Amino acid sequence: MAKSVMKAYIYQSRNSWFLRRDPRAKIVASVILIVASLAIFDFYRSLVMLAIILVISAFAKIINKTLRSALVGIPFSAFIFLTELLARYGLLFSATISMRFFNLVVSSSLFFTTLSPDEIEFITRWLRMPRDISFVVVSTLRFIPLLAMDLSQIVEVQMSRGLDLQTKNPAKWIKNSLPVIIPLIVISVLRSQQMAEAIELRGYGASKRPTRLVEFRFGAADLMLVLAVFLAAIVIIV
Repeated sequence: MAKSVMKAYIYQSRNSWFLRRDPRAKIVASVILIVASLAIFDFYRSLVMLAIILVISAFAKIINKTLRSALVGIPFSAFIFLTELLARYGLLFSATISMRFFNLVVSSSLFFTTLSPDEIEFITRWLRMPRDISFVVVSTLRFIPLLAMDLSQIVEVQMSRGLDLQTKNPAKWIKNSLPVIIPLIVISVLRSQQMAEAIELRGYGASKRPTRLVEFRFGAADLMLVLAVFLAAIVIIV
């Protein structure tokens, strides 16, 4: 279950019209959906927004990843719903607040599932960010899914050896977590050392203006995507 959710946030190249668009168009569309999810205060409009997000995901051929990411939002949305209901805010209002959070989780997943690290690097360069900061941002996005997968594998290995991580005693849980945290730190340090050696061998920093293998161009289809998502969000909100 945990691995399935983690894989939902790892970018995979797909042959779809949406994923072939300029990364600036995709990130603007994702931000519009996130803002629209927060701006809606009506339950039925939130359902329409969720339907639009799912349609876009299906159009981009990432519907499976979107549904997996939705698994993350279901428990928290249910908790928000019960909390609001116990506070006597009413059934419809509680459902609206929980639905807003659920749409936020699902729409945010589009950012990770439709933008590759190379495209994010292009956006940071386009925004004139310093190259070192751009490298740190992209490297972080690359290694977060890897660290999540490493953590899942370490937990499974240690639990197969008899490690108890299901205890409700906080002190015992912290003590039992050390066999998981220490290998994860060691793996992270080794991976960062390997990456440092790799970029040094490839001449990182030798050129002040490095060239790119692929250049992106904002075209008419990218503008159509942004306008379509923007108009759909405006119609639902207004």
